Amino acid sequence: MLEDDIFERWLDTEAKRVVAKIRNHEPLTLEDKLLAILQVQKNQFERDRKQRESTESFRRARSLQEESSE
Repeated sequence: MLEDDIFERWLDTEAKRVVAKIRNHEPLTLEDKLLAILQVQKNQFERDRKQRESTESFRRARSLQEESSE
């Protein structure tokens, strides 16, 4: 979805800004901390989605293998 892409690009840009502040040992605002949390949650969601897809793919392959061996 277009809105999702726009939000993800914005979040990625803001997360990079926050990381730069962390690397420069600058203080973080509440907004910076919330952006970091959102980025971590987004990353975790992506990892979970990829894991589910991988598991489903493995199950399908296993099921096909079992069917062909019968």
